[in-house]
Amino acid sequence: MTLLQRSTAFAYGVFAYAVFLVTALYAIGFIGGFLTPTTLDGDATVPQVGREIFDMVLRVASGEQTCAERLGHKEFVPWRIGPVL
Repeated sequence: MTLLQRSTAFAYGVFAYAVFLVTALYAIGFIGGFLTPTTLDGDATVPQVGREIFDMVLRVASGEQTCAERLGHKEFVPWRIGPVL
């Protein structure tokens, strides 16, 4: 291995470790509720959030446009039908 290849591999390793460290610290902050903009804790209870989700599904089923439809997307395709290149 040349010096350039070893240096590149080392730099990639340092970068990957730094990304992991930042992600892990953010997750700890998110779960712990400090130094992050949102937390897992909130004022809403599970039944309240469930009711919100149910109401939203009911409104969309009754004809209210979703965010994607307002942005111009016409259909939802979870998988491609036919040949995919």
